[in-house]
Amino acid sequence: MSGGGVNAAILGSYPVGQELEAAARMVTFWQNSSNTDLYKDWPGGIAQGLALEPGLYNNKPLSKWLPTELADIGPM
Repeated sequence: MSGGGVNAAILGSYPVGQELEAAARMVTFWQNSSNTDLYKDWPGGIAQGLALEPGLYNNKPLSKWLPTELADIGPM
């Protein structure tokens, strides 16, 4: 699942009129993701991850973490 897909899933789980709550939930999701094994702490930091490596995130634990993290927005 892409980052945009995650944001769309969160936003789509809130009714019209609750955009602030949806935005707050998106912020919580991304803050939580940076505090897990999903984030790859490259020795060269973010610049290394973006320029020289496949990315900033380690997708191996994603399939276990994502359903748990998004359990409150409904089935995935």
